[in-house]
Amino acid sequence: MFRLPTYDVVLWYWASPETTGYREKFIKAAEAFPSEATEYQGMQDMHWGTEKEAEAKAILERLKPFISDPNIVVLRLSSTRENFEPITCKDERPALKRTSTLGHA
Repeated sequence: MFRLPTYDVVLWYWASPETTGYREKFIKAAEAFPSEATEYQGMQDMHWGTEKEAEAKAILERLKPFISDPNIVVLRLSSTRENFEPITCKDERPALKRTSTLGHA
């Protein structure tokens, strides 16, 4: 049975010719292979799952130097633990646009 890791470091970046080689660069920097990596709608999504908080925080710290790169969209550490406050280093996902017809005839 599949079980989510207790801690998950998530990194999203735009997949483009400019970012060729990013995957390998992030694996080297994290000093760990991602537990999951997918590409969807032009975005590369990488996850480093672990059961140890200290290990997750170390991976996050090793990836933080890259957050100034405009191709990086998300760098975040979350947990399935209820008392864990997620750590977001960067989150530039486009906001969901809400449309409302209230007040319009």
